[in-house]
Amino acid sequence: MQSALASPFFTNLTVNLNKRGAEADGPIPAHSSDFCSYARPMRFDAWTLIRFLHVGSAILWVGGQLVLSLIVRPVATLTLDDVDRLKLFRSLGSRFGRLANLGLIPILIASGLGLAYHRGVTFGALTVSGYGATLGVKVFLAFTSFGLAAAHGMAAVRSSSRAARVVGVAGAAVSMAVVVLAVSLVP
Repeated sequence: MQSALASPFFTNLTVNLNKRGAEADGPIPAHSSDFCSYARPMRFDAWTLIRFLHVGSAILWVGGQLVLSLIVRPVATLTLDDVDRLKLFRSLGSRFGRLANLGLIPILIASGLGLAYHRGVTFGALTVSGYGATLGVKVFLAFTSFGLAAAHGMAAVRSSSRAARVVGVAGAAVSMAVVVLAVSLVP
C-alpha cells in the first residue's frame, strides 16, 4: 500500500532541523513507513521549557485580547447597563494589565531573547531577508502590540471609550499578525 507521502511532490522531502539534529539524524525519509522507523526519543531540556514559556505567554497575551474583545465585550454590551459594564471593563482591564505587565510581557521578552540567542540570531540578522527579517518584523510588531495595549489602557482610564475601542482593535490585529509571523518561522 502506497502512502500519501509517496507522491512525487514528497519524494525529496527533508526537514531543516537545527544543527545538532541535521548532523545527527539526516533528513526525514519521504515514505511514511520509513518515517515511523525514524522516530527518536522526545527531548525535554531547558530550551523546551523556555519555548513553552514563550508560547504559553503568547497564547495568554493574544488569547486574552481576543476573549475580551470578541466574547466578553459583546455579551457585556447586551446584558449590562453602562455603569456595570464600565465597572466590569475596568476590573478586567486592570487585572489583565497587571498579568501582562508583571508576567506575560517580561516572559515574552526574556524568552524571546533567549530563544534568539539559542538559535544564533544576531541583531544584524534581523535585517537580512528570510528568517532574520521575518523575526525582525515579528519583534517590531510584538513591541507595537505592547505599546498599543498601553495606549488602550490609558484611553480607557481617561474614559475615552471610542479611542480605547479603536486602539484595542488595532492592538488585537497587530497581535494576530505577530502570531502569523511566528507560525511562519517554525520549520
